[in-house]
Amino acid sequence: MDKTQDSVSFEEFLRGMTPSAFRMLGVNQLAYIKADNDNSYQLYAANGEVLATFETLNGAISATEEQELKPVTVH
Repeated sequence: MDKTQDSVSFEEFLRGMTPSAFRMLGVNQLAYIKADNDNSYQLYAANGEVLATFETLNGAISATEEQELKPVTVH
C-alpha cells in the first residue's frame, strides 16, 4: 500500500477536527496576552478561557513563561 494515499494534509486534518477539539488545540502550549481597556493585560488560554489579569505586559509574559507556555500577544 502506498503511504502517500494514507497521509492527510494539515489543512484536511484541521477541517476534520470537531469544534471542541479545535478549541483545545494548543491549550497546553500557548497563552494569549491581550491589552484591556483599563490598561491591564489579560492572559487567555488557547481555548479562550481567561487565566489571569496583570498590571503590566512584562508581568503577563513572565507568568506565561513560568508555566512553560509560549506567550503570544493579541492586538
